[in-house]
Amino acid sequence: MSEEQALRNKEIMIYSDIIIPKNFYIGELPPHYLTMDLSDAVGQLMEQLYRFDLHFVDEQHTEIHLRFGPLVKSEWMIWQQKHFSHHLMQFSIIPETADSLNNQDLKDCV
Repeated sequence: MSEEQALRNKEIMIYSDIIIPKNFYIGELPPHYLTMDLSDAVGQLMEQLYRFDLHFVDEQHTEIHLRFGPLVKSEWMIWQQKHFSHHLMQFSIIPETADSLNNQDLKDCV
């Protein structure tokens, strides 16, 4: 992916108010996610969040996102909030909102 496309994706997904809608689908999950039970999944999430905090002690440290290019901690946190909200909407834990792109626009970004 070009730097220009990554920057465009970042502007759309990080710096806009759009949400990832319920029932948005980008492909099959890796097999190890399909066999995980809820307790294991929660444990893995908590471990990854702990590691995230340790990794981003320096707020300006960047890590590369496959579709958005380099992100600092605050940008990763925005993305995680949108991603987590999507999953919470998917399972009707929080209500859906109307400010979402259509599925094709999102597929171009993620």
